[in-house]
Amino acid sequence: MKYWMVLAVLSVCCFSAAQAGEGLLTALEANGFQESSKNEEVVAFLTALAEASKKVKIQWAGRSAGQRGLVAVSISNDPDFHTGQKVATAKPVVMLLGSQHGSEPSGAEALQICARDLAMGKLAGMLEYLDFILLPVSNPDGFDRKLRVNAEGVNLSTDYILISQPETLAVAGLLSRFQPQVLLDIHESALLKKKSLAGQGYLTDFETQFECANHAMTDAEMLRFSLNDFLPALLSAVSAKGLKADRYIGEITALNQPIQHGGLSLRNLRNYAGFQGVFAWLLENRLDPPGPYPTPRNIRVRVEKQYMGIVQFLEQIIRQRGNIVRLVSAAKKKALSVEKGRSVCLSAHYVPDPTAASIVLPLRRVGSDQTEQVRFPNHTRVEMDKQIPLPAAYAVTGEHEWVAELLRRHHIDYSLQPVPENRGGFLLSLKHMIISPPSAGKSRLGIRLDITETESTLRLKPGDLLIPTDQSRGLLAALLLDPRSTDSIFQEPANALRLAKQNPLFIATIKN
Repeated sequence: MKYWMVLAVLSVCCFSAAQAGEGLLTALEANGFQESSKNEEVVAFLTALAEASKKVKIQWAGRSAGQRGLVAVSISNDPDFHTGQKVATAKPVVMLLGSQHGSEPSGAEALQICARDLAMGKLAGMLEYLDFILLPVSNPDGFDRKLRVNAEGVNLSTDYILISQPETLAVAGLLSRFQPQVLLDIHESALLKKKSLAGQGYLTDFETQFECANHAMTDAEMLRFSLNDFLPALLSAVSAKGLKADRYIGEITALNQPIQHGGLSLRNLRNYAGFQGVFAWLLENRLDPPGPYPTPRNIRVRVEKQYMGIVQFLEQIIRQRGNIVRLVSAAKKKALSVEKGRSVCLSAHYVPDPTAASIVLPLRRVGSDQTEQVRFPNHTRVEMDKQIPLPAAYAVTGEHEWVAELLRRHHIDYSLQPVPENRGGFLLSLKHMIISPPSAGKSRLGIRLDITETESTLRLKPGDLLIPTDQSRGLLAALLLDPRSTDSIFQEPANALRLAKQNPLFIATIKN
């Protein structure tokens, strides 16, 4: 019998008579918090939990690039919820996702404990108000190998434009199937940045951070509610439990860098879901530097802190569920309907905040507990640019198979041009393309495309793709296909080079 099967059997046999579920241990708990779980141990634990509770069902999501199982669980008092065919109600569906970066294990560990406590422990009362879909390990390859990336070397956390990996395709599938109103993406961030800030003698000093979906096309009312109502209440609740909480700021890699909040792109899951009307959030706790902790890398305390942050987030969701259901319903309707004449913002970026030129943040000296207050330029204001009227459709006159596959991954409808036809529209041409090295602390190459637009009669041929924008994912189609968009599929170097092979481009817009 395989080890994980033995673990599952032993875990089931450990049930306490005092409280059902207390004896069902995660692998990390079973080994005294001395070694993080493996993916197969997480699967074994979830399987044992599903066998022990009728409220839990295994939801097979697929396999990773390295052929490891991607296993989620649905948790609900409602048997119909587990089928993925739940009728819309006032009871929100919450999706919790852990360890997209495999080197950040405490999210996966905390979510296993949350699953147990929701099914048969102290959180079971939450099932009166919420239904759940949990994917504790969303990067099994990296999780087992303690790496940030999957077996293909891809950072899954920024793969939601291309959805190039089976793991991100699985997450998108769960979003489509269970239609959550709420999403929480759980991460850790190292205080000690060996390759950047530590070289300047400092490490960051924070406990836990939260950030909402902040893409330029996120519903404005939901964004206001997130920042003005929900976030302050959430930070206050977490801090009241003794865990200092703040709004998320980007990675600090240099003492003079401008401070910004979370990334604005659809590449990350928070924005990909939020753009579609989901009340989507990031939770990021500290990944402690090496030190003399009771458990390796302080994993027990890190899991406890993650658990606390998750629970406080869920309690705020329950308190505000009426507002959240209303906002999500309105946001989804806006995201799924495209009014004639609607504009789309193809680009947004951070700019200096005119009301506060600088921001002071605590940093610690390397090798010391000494904390210093360091002043940084404050670039936390978001400015929109490159807004265009939404065209009636996009036409793809080349690279048909590749683009069609990407559209299918995003559940975007398209049709094939049946016969030769002339249509009024605009030809897009590539004037300049610049590919630059990654900026400090980043791994992505910079892509700058200078695109011109010329009104013309478009000659469509049989087999060309037509992607109408008056569909449920019409706005998403525009952001992905338009080369002028900072969310376009052409912000990847290999895809940008495809554009250079045909000029005018194989992407054109069709008039309203």
